[in-house]
Amino acid sequence: KMAAVSREGDPASKIIMYRDEAQSICAKCKEDNGDFMRVKESFIHWVEPAPSEEQQRQISLKVLGSPTSH
Repeated sequence: KMAAVSREGDPASKIIMYRDEAQSICAKCKEDNGDFMRVKESFIHWVEPAPSEEQQRQISLKVLGSPTSH
């Protein structure tokens, strides 16, 4: 899934695009709205000029959440 966010980490659009070359959202994602347990990779691509390191950390926590300890 891919979503655009503002410089403050707020949604920049209400659209989430699925960028896995799938023709449609899989049945499992339709059923459970894309359970986070199946996430294999999360990242943020920063547009230059990128926010400060502290702002990046805050936005990452807001957008991606904190890592689990299990």
